[in-house]
Amino acid sequence: MRNSAPLLILALLVSFLSQSQNIESLADKTERYLERYPQQKVYLHLDKDEYFTGDNIWFKAYVINAHNHLPDTAETTLFTELFDTKGLLVKKEIIRLERGNGKGDFSLPDSIAEGNYLIRAYTPWMLNFDESYIYSRNIFVQNPESKNYINRRTRSENRRFNRELENMREEYSFEIFSESGNLVYGLKNRIAYHASNSLGEGIVVDAKLINSAGTVSATHESVNGLKGKGVFEFVPERDERYSIVVDYPKGRNRSYPVRNISNEGYVLRVDETDDVFRISVNNNVPGSDKIYMVLHTRGIIHKFTTFDDKNYSFDMNKSELPQGISVVSLFDSNAKVISERLFFNFAGYENDLSLTTVSGPNRIIEIQINSPYHLSDTSSFSISVTGAGPEFRSESKENILSGLYLTSDLTGITENPAWYFREIDSKRKAMDLLMLTSSWERIQFDKILNEEYPGITFRRLDGFPLFGNIEPTEESKEFDRYSFELTLQVDDEMLVRSTRTNRVGDFKFDSLKVHGEFNARITILGLQSSKPGYIELFPEKLDGSELGINLNFKELLQNRGSNWVRIPTELRRPTDRRRKIRDNLPYHYGSADQVIYLRENDERYRSMRDVLSTRVSGLSIEGNSIIMRGPSSLIMSNQPLLLVDGQRYNSFQFLNLSPVEISHVEVFKGTSASIFGIRGANGAIVAHTRRSSIQQELIFEYIISGYYFPKDFSEAKEAGVDNISKYENYRHTIYWNAYPELDENGRKTISIQAPEGVKVVDIILEGVDQMGRIFHRHSQLEL
Repeated sequence: MRNSAPLLILALLVSFLSQSQNIESLADKTERYLERYPQQKVYLHLDKDEYFTGDNIWFKAYVINAHNHLPDTAETTLFTELFDTKGLLVKKEIIRLERGNGKGDFSLPDSIAEGNYLIRAYTPWMLNFDESYIYSRNIFVQNPESKNYINRRTRSENRRFNRELENMREEYSFEIFSESGNLVYGLKNRIAYHASNSLGEGIVVDAKLINSAGTVSATHESVNGLKGKGVFEFVPERDERYSIVVDYPKGRNRSYPVRNISNEGYVLRVDETDDVFRISVNNNVPGSDKIYMVLHTRGIIHKFTTFDDKNYSFDMNKSELPQGISVVSLFDSNAKVISERLFFNFAGYENDLSLTTVSGPNRIIEIQINSPYHLSDTSSFSISVTGAGPEFRSESKENILSGLYLTSDLTGITENPAWYFREIDSKRKAMDLLMLTSSWERIQFDKILNEEYPGITFRRLDGFPLFGNIEPTEESKEFDRYSFELTLQVDDEMLVRSTRTNRVGDFKFDSLKVHGEFNARITILGLQSSKPGYIELFPEKLDGSELGINLNFKELLQNRGSNWVRIPTELRRPTDRRRKIRDNLPYHYGSADQVIYLRENDERYRSMRDVLSTRVSGLSIEGNSIIMRGPSSLIMSNQPLLLVDGQRYNSFQFLNLSPVEISHVEVFKGTSASIFGIRGANGAIVAHTRRSSIQQELIFEYIISGYYFPKDFSEAKEAGVDNISKYENYRHTIYWNAYPELDENGRKTISIQAPEGVKVVDIILEGVDQMGRIFHRHSQLEL
C-alpha cells in the first residue's frame, strides 16, 4: 500500500502526457483524415426557382472537394432525385460526371400535381457520411389546371398542410448564443440572439438586455434587412443576474434568462477590419494552464499555436484565408474544446470574371463573358437566361456562392442565404451575426484525435453502384447474421457479378457503366423460406416524415376551379424496385401460424422431438405419434401432415431428425392448413433443411435506368411562351447552356432573341475554376 500513491501520480502523469501529445498531433491526424476520407459538396445550378407543368428543370451539377473546393475530378457518379410534398420519389436520374461536372434535366408532365417539391443530389461516396451534407433544394411547381381536377382527399390533405404551415408561422422561438460558447463574469462578452418562427423565418422583435433591477445593461446592435438577429456587448458583474426582454409582434412579450455565466473561464473574440481578423482570448483562470488554439477553414489548418498568458491576440490577414467559413477553436491540455467561434471571409474575385449584357434592336440580347484567366479545359461555367412579364421581379434565395460557401457548411436552416452575397461590402455585419448564431460540424476534432473514423460502404470507383436491401419478415425481424449470396447479370452479357448481404440485408454491385435503360437479372441464393420478406433496389432515403416543412414551402391548392370535373382517385402503385419474396419461394405454403428458426450448433435440442415438445403450442407427442387436435381416434388418424423439403415423412422419421440439419420449421393449424387440402385436415408441420435453403434461388428481372442521357436545350415550346401573357409569375427559360465554351482568350459572345411578351430578362452565370474559386454573376435587363 505504501507504493500506491507514487503509482497513482505516475499514472496521472502518463495520462496527462498522452493527452498533451494527442492534441499536439491534431494537425498531422487531421491531414491524414482529409486524405483518407475527403468529403464532397454538391451544387445544382437550376435554370430557375419555380416551374410550371410542361417545363423542364434544367440543371448543371458541380461536385467539389469539401475542404479545398477544387473540382472532384475522380468522382464519376451523381444520384439526383425529385420528391413531392409527401416525400414520395417522383423521378430519379444517375448523372455521369466528367472533371467534377455533369448535366441533366427533369421533365414535368402536365399531369404532375401542383405543390412543393424537393431536389436532392449526392454521390455514392457521400452516403458514407452524415446525411445532412447531402445537397437539397426546394422548388415550387404550379399546375394551373390542378384546381379543375383536384379530388376531395387531396383538398383535405392540402387544408391540413396549410393549417400546419400557418401554425408554424405563428409559433415563435428565441435562442441566445454567446460569442465563444462561454460567458464569464468580469470579462467583456458578446451575446447574440435569433428570433424566428417554427419555419425558420426571422421575425422583427424589440430586445433589451436587463439586470435584476430591470436596468438596461448593454448596447444593442442589429442590421438593417436582417430580421430577428441582434447582438449585445457587456461586462457581467459577479453575482448579478441578467435576462433579455423580447417584445414580439401582435403585442406578445417574454423574458428569457441569460444562463451559465461562470466565475472563471475563457472568452474568445473575433473582430473584423478591412484587411485582418483580430482574434483575441481573455481569461481570469488562476494559474497558467497551457491552451491550444487551432484556426482552420473546412478542416485545413492555417494556425496551430499554444499560449499560457492571461490575454492573447493575433491578427490574421484576410489574404491568407480562403473565402468561406473559418473556425477558431481553443483546447485545454486534455484535448477538450473549451471555446469556438465561426467567422466568414469575403475574398471576392470581382476582376477575374465579367458578364456584360446589352439589348439591341429586334429584341436581340447580347451577352459577353470575359474571363482571361479561365480556360475551357480547366474551368467550368453554366449560364441561364429567363424572361418574364413586366410585373415580375424575383431574387433567387440560393446561388452557387451561398450553396458552396455557406449552407453546405452550416447545420440547420439559413433563411434566404443568397441575400448575404448581394452587395457584399454592406453585408459583413449581417454575415458575422449569422456566424454568431450558427453551428458548424463538418470536422469533429474529438473524433479525429481518437481516430474514430467512419465506416466505408461505398468506395470511390469508376461507375455507379446498384445497391439494395433484402428485408426480413415481421416474424423473423432480423437475419441472425445470416447473409445471402446475390448475382447480377446485365442485359445478355456473359459477365456475372456476385456479392453478399450484410447482417441487416444490405447489398451492392459496384462499377456499372451502362447508359440508358438496361435489363438486370438478380439471383438470390441461400434463401430460407418465410425468412426474407422483400427485395428493394435503390432504397429511398427520404419519406414524408423526414421531409417536414421548411421556410421555402408555400401553401397548397384547396379550392376547386370553375371548370372542375370528377376524376377517379388514382391509387399509387408500389414501385417495381420493391418486390415481395415470400410468395415466390419454393416450398412456400402461405402464412404459417408459427415459425421456429433453429440456429446452427444449438445444443439445447437432441432431436426434433425436443423442438416440437418445447416450442410448438397445442401439440402433444405420445410415443412416436404427433397429435395436434385432441386424443387419437380409433378410426381415423389425428396426426398432422409432416413434410421435409416438400417430401412427406412419417412421425418416426420426423421426430428423429437432427435439429442440426434443420433451418426452420413452419406450423400450420386450422384454416391456414387448408392449402394442403384433405392432407392437412389435422394441420401440417413443414421442416426445411439447411441444404435445401442454400440451394433455393430466386430470379428477379428489372428494367433499370443507368446513366442518364441528358436532353439538349432548344427554344422552349410555344405553350411556355404563351404562359408569359397568361400568368404574372411565370418565368420562361429563353436560353440554357451547361457548358459555354470560352475561346483561347477566355471570351464568349451569346446572342439571343427574346420572345414577344418578355419584358424582364435575368441572366445568371455560375461556375468553379481550376483553383477552387467559385463565381456567380447576375445581370438583369428591361426590354
